[in-house]
Amino acid sequence: MSVQRLTALSVYATVFTWSVWRSGFPVDRPVVVAWLLGAVVLAWGGRQPGMVGRAFADWLPIVLVMLAYDLSRGAADGLGMPIQVRLPIVVDESVFGTVPTVWLQQHLGPFGAHVHWWEIVISLVYISHFILPFALGVWLWARNRVRFAWWRDRFLTLTAMGLVTYVLLPTSPPWLAARDGELPAVARTAGRGWSRLGIGVADRLFDLGRAAFNPSAALPSLHAAFAAFVVVTVWRQAPRWTKPLLVAYPLAMALALVVSGEHYVFDIAAGFVYVAVTVLVWRRIDVRLGPWRERVAQQRAGQAVLDTHVDSVPSAPPALPPSRRLPRSMWTLSIAATVLALATRAIRLGHPNVMVFDEAFYSIQALEVAQYGVERGHSVHPPGAKWVIAAGIRLFGFNPIGWRIAPLIAGALVVGLTVVAAYRATTSLRMSALAGLLVLTDGIAVVTGRLALLDGIVALWTTAALAILVALAAHPLDVATVRRALWPLGVLFGLAIATKWSAAPVWLASVAFVMWLLRQSHSPVRRPVTILIGLPLVVYAATFIPTLANYHDSATARVACADHVTCADGPIDRIEAIVHDHAEVWRYHTNLDPTNQYAVSSWNWIAQTQPTLLYQRGDQSMQARANPAVWLAGTVALVWCGWFARIRRRPVHGLLAVTAACWWVPWAIGQRPGYSFYAAPLAPVVAIGIVMAIVQLPPRWGRATFVVTAVTALGGAAVMAPRWFAL
Repeated sequence: MSVQRLTALSVYATVFTWSVWRSGFPVDRPVVVAWLLGAVVLAWGGRQPGMVGRAFADWLPIVLVMLAYDLSRGAADGLGMPIQVRLPIVVDESVFGTVPTVWLQQHLGPFGAHVHWWEIVISLVYISHFILPFALGVWLWARNRVRFAWWRDRFLTLTAMGLVTYVLLPTSPPWLAARDGELPAVARTAGRGWSRLGIGVADRLFDLGRAAFNPSAALPSLHAAFAAFVVVTVWRQAPRWTKPLLVAYPLAMALALVVSGEHYVFDIAAGFVYVAVTVLVWRRIDVRLGPWRERVAQQRAGQAVLDTHVDSVPSAPPALPPSRRLPRSMWTLSIAATVLALATRAIRLGHPNVMVFDEAFYSIQALEVAQYGVERGHSVHPPGAKWVIAAGIRLFGFNPIGWRIAPLIAGALVVGLTVVAAYRATTSLRMSALAGLLVLTDGIAVVTGRLALLDGIVALWTTAALAILVALAAHPLDVATVRRALWPLGVLFGLAIATKWSAAPVWLASVAFVMWLLRQSHSPVRRPVTILIGLPLVVYAATFIPTLANYHDSATARVACADHVTCADGPIDRIEAIVHDHAEVWRYHTNLDPTNQYAVSSWNWIAQTQPTLLYQRGDQSMQARANPAVWLAGTVALVWCGWFARIRRRPVHGLLAVTAACWWVPWAIGQRPGYSFYAAPLAPVVAIGIVMAIVQLPPRWGRATFVVTAVTALGGAAVMAPRWFAL
């Protein structure tokens, strides 16, 4: 290992040790995954190129599932599902004659100020649930990709089965049943051992856990299930002498859970059964998917797919569509642009140390989502972005870093996605880099990429969708690629409209664009259109499930009751209240007459003549203003794209022109003014439009225009940056 890598790992270990000393051992599972992946990337990154990009792609589904688990609170109770209190008690008593938790605590207690030595072991075993399964997954990810895929599929399935059960059959744990009088006194003791070691993790684990986790998520015990799953994963490769230790681990976890009052024996047995079911189900799935996976591997290698069941001369290999894989250099450029955006925009992220402009609304609503699972104050936008911001608050607390970290990541990803979309459109790394530079130095993108505003998050979803659509437009006759893109496009547009309704025109225009592509190849359009319309609506509706689940805490319930729509809380009443809330929000937006002096028409976006003042204190101010020269050039380029698409029938140019019109025209012709930062989703379109125009210039003029554009972007950023960062 090189000296540089050893130095980096030493610094990393020092920072981790300092973090543990200050805040206790991390128990938030996404944070644990981030620490582990960081260590592995530092250790092996040089040996495996592209490791950072693969880490993001491979671990994002796992992190999202863990966030869904951590942020879900009382979903079953909100949906009207009764919490099972007596069921596990009856089962345990019928098997053991008593509840083992009660019996063990009566014989091992009392649990007063003195901490027994064996409680240290209980705490160590208990907290291993938050570390060991993910450490194993990260190890497999770094060393054995095939085995990691095996682990990932079953881990996600096991966790999803647990989450579904928590909603359909919520069950009270022993400590909660004792508090409600269903059992004799039961102490919650899993964290007591840490106090004897002088580590303050217990308070963080249980105080945050009671506030944010679902207390009825007891059946099945995922603690026991994950422990058993660890053993199943490593069993075949483990030496024979270690297998007794492997068997002892889930048994020790089961004992720790029962003794600490966290789970009944019934819950633990159910967790073990879930592991067995998951393994058996995937064994059947692997048998069915084996031939398909083999064919896909052969196609990717450019081999012929032979029919092994027919004893005849093999036919010629089928024609394969042209490769859609992007070169490694492009991914390197995209990741570098993303990292650079993160580094530059994270400067003084906590400044101003106050809520800036509309942060006063969205950060508070995100805090309510993080604490209660629903916005308790009335909101005039869908809840999608509030969940994104709430994730940062859960990780870093309710402070400027907490409510701005998620928009920061979203804004950086917009820069990287712009690079991808520009390469799809131009196949030029140089032009892709210029497009990324234009968004990196764009004042609107910078401000919305580091403040808790909704527009930067809308830009993330729509820019990702734009990258896919540009790839389709570049190869309009590749029907197979179009069909594969339908589902991700549907999800992305669903997330976009679940963040802000202003994304709806772009969504509908994209549906029309895909219909046009399919008709060019004489392919049926009914099913694709159904997916592109139905899936976003399903995703949008899914963002209101927390409102249904936590209806009593929501402003939707209060508004519906105050307006005499319904004061009942049945499922139909809740849906009726949400529909009524949508009607009220629509009336609010259509009748709103902003009195803010910075509310202007989108005509002002073209030359950035009237920026929005977001913050002012003394000589310090923050403005949402882009480079006027770049946006004027971008407007001309996009108009040219529309003309070029009309006379040359170029799908990529037409897509850019129509997308820009969908973002700009509704605000230009509408009665309600907007603010300059509403143009955040338009910034990547402007950048790609500029590079598309430069590509069509003669080589000499193109090189000169490239240099002038880059210098203008960098010079404008140097001059205007103090107003973006409130310096």
